[in-house]
Amino acid sequence: MTQKATYMADGVLRRLLGFVTVAFAASVAAVATATEVVLEGCDALTFDKSRGATRQVLKGNVRFRHDNVNMFCDSAYFYSGQNSFDAFGHVRVVQDTVTMVADKMFYDGNTRLMRVRQNITLSSHKVDYYRDKGYAYYDEGAKMSDPQFELTSRVGYYYPRTRQAFFKNNVDVVSADFKIKADSLRYNIGTTDTEILGRSTIYRDQYVIHTTRALINNNEGRVRLFRRSRVESEDGTRVLVADTIYYERKTGVAHVYGNIDAVDTKQKVAARGNVGE
Repeated sequence: MTQKATYMADGVLRRLLGFVTVAFAASVAAVATATEVVLEGCDALTFDKSRGATRQVLKGNVRFRHDNVNMFCDSAYFYSGQNSFDAFGHVRVVQDTVTMVADKMFYDGNTRLMRVRQNITLSSHKVDYYRDKGYAYYDEGAKMSDPQFELTSRVGYYYPRTRQAFFKNNVDVVSADFKIKADSLRYNIGTTDTEILGRSTIYRDQYVIHTTRALINNNEGRVRLFRRSRVESEDGTRVLVADTIYYERKTGVAHVYGNIDAVDTKQKVAARGNVGE
């Protein structure tokens, strides 16, 4: 029965976080002192008279560079004295081989804070990327999807340096094969390990898994369910509850430990124990 949980993590979350990596952009080493945001080019430059000479109005093929990050847009307001700018239209941020796209962005070169708005690749209207602190964050909901799945959550964090992502508050993962409703979900891109935290439910085929903590090692095909997780058939006639349920896909064997309760009302069978296989 725990085999149903294993498929949740195989490949799907790996694709998801590869997608998130692109959406949030790559990590940047913290720099102790602010460096200058450089305007590398544009088709037209004027000054906003209402603001004196503090705001430059840039139009057409606008190009900025800050450290090793290149930024492009259709037009921008450049506040050279404040080392920051607002970018509009076909905004593109490129670092190494990673690209982020959006409709609007504010960038502060002093704090290395990137505020991205509207039509972000991950379908959120608000993502803040704190380059100096090394993480990206949203708290007004986001949706991420590819042809295989869709993930939504209210809050999300991504730490490029450690390749850790953390989603919380109404986390929903949906595909043609399974559905997950979780309080929180943590994923490591480097190790592909997944952790489901808080009151969560996994739906797969004709089984439902209720758990408050699950660990999934995608590379090894191993699943561990803790804290008296409950696995039951969709019709409720077969139920397994235990302190720990450990499943290894390679062997096809589940090991069950601690205060085991197994019931099959169709077969009129019930069992209790501390160790099961």
